[in-house]
Amino acid sequence: MTAASQGKKQDHPLDLIQFLKALYEAGRISKEDLQLLVKSRKSPKQHVLVFIAEKQIEDLKNPGKTLDLESLTQILAEHSGQDYYHVDPLSINAAKLTEVMSHAFAKRHQIMAVKVDDEEVTIASAEPDISAWEEDLLQVVRKPIKRVVTNPLELDVPSYLTKAAVIGVMAQRLVQLMCPHCKEPTAVDKALWGHLDAAWEGGDIPEQVYESTGCRECRDTGFHGREGIYEVMPLSETLQSYAEDKADLPKLRQQAYSEGMSSLRHSGALKVAAGITMINEVFRVAPESH
Repeated sequence: MTAASQGKKQDHPLDLIQFLKALYEAGRISKEDLQLLVKSRKSPKQHVLVFIAEKQIEDLKNPGKTLDLESLTQILAEHSGQDYYHVDPLSINAAKLTEVMSHAFAKRHQIMAVKVDDEEVTIASAEPDISAWEEDLLQVVRKPIKRVVTNPLELDVPSYLTKAAVIGVMAQRLVQLMCPHCKEPTAVDKALWGHLDAAWEGGDIPEQVYESTGCRECRDTGFHGREGIYEVMPLSETLQSYAEDKADLPKLRQQAYSEGMSSLRHSGALKVAAGITMINEVFRVAPESH
């Protein structure tokens, strides 16, 4: 079902009572279960399908089985006139889909792009009667939108998209470069160097570094131009396992360092050793040493 075919109608989230009535009229639940579910609803923030599935209500059309989340999702799809869609991470072209919408947009509207071809874009959601986001998305994709219904919990686990689409992460800071006309050599404070890069791997600590005092050429600032220092983390298979919303960030960083990632301060230390910037300048842009 496309956005154009739905026509203009007022948006509203899935209503518990209306959906329960539809289940009752379809012979899937008893009147007693309907009343029990209505009375036991406590959290309106919980999706209707998740709430019903957790109650493990018997499916009267399938004796011995309960209405689980997948069967409820299929019923909702049929009831709304939209196709049912099971999200299979292995079948999704994540690199292509991430061009359709940002993660923030998808999370805000609880939707997910699951397929893109020359004719249309397929968008999955668990709220078939909410379409306020369609107009904004149509301006981006410039092709018809096909709506499908999916398990609401599958919309809350987009981490595989990150794993498939991201090959690395880079942090960057800009350090000021010393003026070549007024920089002067000075002895290295080994304690200070230890704070700069405790795991220095550039050989012996340099015997001298440079500081600039300011001159006419640099208008007494001591600096002339800027240059980047970088921290690059290639996303290996091991690091991909940390690409979750509740990942242990300290462990992720520790694993990245064990795989050879260099810190911002190490990148800065290399430039200090090369005589193009000062230790305090690296401290200014990278205040914490990890």
